[in-house]
Amino acid sequence: SLSRQINLNIFSQLGGRGFSLIFSALTTLFLRRLWGRQGFGDYVFVFAVVNLLVTLSDFGTHLVTVKETAQKEKQRSKIIGTTLTLQFFLALFTTALGFLVLKCFFVSQPVYFLAIIALPLVMLIAFKRSLLTVFHSELKLYFSSLQDILTSAGLFTAALYVFLIRGQVAFFLGLAMAVYFVTNIIFGVLTWRKFRPRLNFDWRRSKRILSQS
Repeated sequence: SLSRQINLNIFSQLGGRGFSLIFSALTTLFLRRLWGRQGFGDYVFVFAVVNLLVTLSDFGTHLVTVKETAQKEKQRSKIIGTTLTLQFFLALFTTALGFLVLKCFFVSQPVYFLAIIALPLVMLIAFKRSLLTVFHSELKLYFSSLQDILTSAGLFTAALYVFLIRGQVAFFLGLAMAVYFVTNIIFGVLTWRKFRPRLNFDWRRSKRILSQS
């Protein structure tokens, strides 16, 4: 029933957020102890840039799509497919924008090299958020919660490994990309098998989604 789905989604989100918070806190603890103030500051700066670009790549299209699919259930597959295509191009644009901004304003800074290395994370995290759009539209948020838990656990495992071998920030960024890539592949295949979104690009619908975003 719908009420059962809603309750399952709510409790799965609470559980997912709780586990993710625990893993994130432990990851922060290990990395801060390993790199000290300077190294951890570089790490925080890099992820702040990545998360800012990811936010720009979504641009509110996720929530607008959920609303659209709720109002037009018969067109759900087409709407989701258009949004996924739109989000992909937005992620490409924001990644390129991030590269230009870093090139123009941060090229002389020591953190520039790390930020450039981390740019592929924008595409990976944006893809993860695109999957969230599908799960939310299909009222299957527990898949997103499970992905959050596995991703957070993977990042914690990477942080623990880096801590044990006394690795540097660049090495952890590489491991983080691997974690996001693997979890995206797993849940991308799951999404394709269970929901089969029809990938397409409807220009009129895209303009509508962007204008509402």
